Amino acid sequence: HAHEKPKVVTTPVSPVTPSVKEPSTLVTAHWKDVSTGRRCRCNESRRSSGSKVPDIHVCMKQCALDSSCQQIEFQSATTWCNTYPASCAVTESCDGTWMAFRKK
Repeated sequence: HAHEKPKVVTTPVSPVTPSVKEPSTLVTAHWKDVSTGRRCRCNESRRSSGSKVPDIHVCMKQCALDSSCQQIEFQSATTWCNTYPASCAVTESCDGTWMAFRKK
């Protein structure tokens, strides 16, 4: 048994699904990513709304349909969406799954 073949373990590959984290290029044409890598959130006391949404595109659409909305934050882990009435500095931690976008 010195010539036994080594066992090859294969892991099943899951089908490729669009990532919740990455907005489509159509969306990014109208939005600027203002996350800095370590900072992705504004001070929430300035937000105009916060709600759970199906994905980042719905979050962006909510803001796009509101002329007073200028910026959003989206947390991919919980699909939470915050909207802001004005551009704000991203001074708060990303906590791994937050991202911030501002209307262009």
